[in-house]
Amino acid sequence: MTARSSGARSRVIVAIGPASPDPLALIAAAQLAQSAGIELAALFIEDINLLRLAELPFAQEIGMASATMRRLVAADVERTLKRQAEELRCVLAETAHGIRLEWTFATVRGRLARVLLEAAGAGDFVVLASTAVRTMTQATLAGAVRTALRGSVQGAKPRRTRTVAAVLQPGPGALRVLVAAQQLAQASAADLMLFIIGPRDAAFLATVESWLAERGVTARVTRLPELAPAQVARLAADVDISAMFWPGDGIEGIEPEIEALLEAITCPLVVVR
Repeated sequence: MTARSSGARSRVIVAIGPASPDPLALIAAAQLAQSAGIELAALFIEDINLLRLAELPFAQEIGMASATMRRLVAADVERTLKRQAEELRCVLAETAHGIRLEWTFATVRGRLARVLLEAAGAGDFVVLASTAVRTMTQATLAGAVRTALRGSVQGAKPRRTRTVAAVLQPGPGALRVLVAAQQLAQASAADLMLFIIGPRDAAFLATVESWLAERGVTARVTRLPELAPAQVARLAADVDISAMFWPGDGIEGIEPEIEALLEAITCPLVVVR
């Protein structure tokens, strides 16, 4: 799957399946798609490393029921992945229809962050799960997908106030990051937290403050001298963040930065292309 042209309609792209077992990412993706009125594009990602491992003659696995060692066969792995993808596609179809969520589903092969970022075109939102999440069984995952989609758009009241964070830096894509973050914060009844990057830019800061004031939106603002994932993650550690928006407009080769950030945060990351 390749990125689309800049004139195509925006989508929210999210991984669904064993490669991304955190239902919070799907909740954030569904809420963002609903609040922005755009398509949810779900990708089932076949782990290329697992498939390569299955091709090795010495690869083995332990049976969950028998606890016995057996050879890992590539054909069996591919059949299992195909079955999982079809099950999750059916769950998505059933649930999305009930909540009137526009969606697409595709199966792709590769590394999670790279596949999602390469699939995104200008104007898309890429939602990635933090790597600090627990592993789920397939049965649990299917149930979590169904629950996450339903709960994301049925107006469930949060048990406590959460926060949507957005990283802003001067540039043509900054307003899109701010708009999307505020939409998700409003849809999920969350507070808004902004990290403004770079030397003090009075004009840019005035633009942000004016945009917030015109809409009656309040936000907690923190200034940072540079776009450093580790520093942003450290400042966000003490806040109950439900999603973090990250600028990705026109930026190439950001995969290592994104993967490092996903290891440092515990919430879904939304890369705004």
